[in-house]
Amino acid sequence: MSFVLYNPTTLHNPETGSSCTFEPTSIQKITNAHENTRRVLGKFDYGGLTQTTSIIVKDPILFHFYPGFNRPGDFNASGIFANIRKQLMDASLPVVPTLWIASFSTIATTDLCRNGAEFYGKASSRKHPYIPRETDEIFIQRSRLDIHDLAQEVADHTSAQDIVLSDDDPMDLLVDPSGVLKIYLLDIGMTEFRKMRAAELNNKRVRTFMDYISSLRSTIAYP
Repeated sequence: MSFVLYNPTTLHNPETGSSCTFEPTSIQKITNAHENTRRVLGKFDYGGLTQTTSIIVKDPILFHFYPGFNRPGDFNASGIFANIRKQLMDASLPVVPTLWIASFSTIATTDLCRNGAEFYGKASSRKHPYIPRETDEIFIQRSRLDIHDLAQEVADHTSAQDIVLSDDDPMDLLVDPSGVLKIYLLDIGMTEFRKMRAAELNNKRVRTFMDYISSLRSTIAYP
């Protein structure tokens, strides 16, 4: 990840087959996020057409049931992660709109929080001390049932296609300053496909997610 953070880098879009150059100008550690994730402001260059924006840069985490995991010379974490995301996107599941591959071990994605939105889930629930954010009041004012229903809707759609969400970190809640809530699948490295008992397993994933949400609501309400 460090090379992308400090140097002009070619980013490859595996969906379109196109490439662009990204030149970073500043780096921001994301409040209450995982240590392997950074927000990077910089300039895209699409063959002379430029755009200044922010992206999220991270090292994807995968697990042993993906081919190549035990063969470091062949292991392409970014390519496998991109393939998982494509399958989820093809199944009309809520994943980041765009993903670029920077190297075998580093990806970049759309920054869904550049308008002031914030994510709530496992990563933020594990941060101690918790750092308050501007969307916290919106988050705690929405009922637990509202959030559960959003999560269950995504889980049911996932189960209908025999897909099982990641075990430890199944989903995250995006809270927009306008009050809109949306579920996203971000840490997809443990996703399983063509899996029996998908509904039973995904219902457990919803309970795991809601445990993180409940913990966060308590932390924010009673700091």
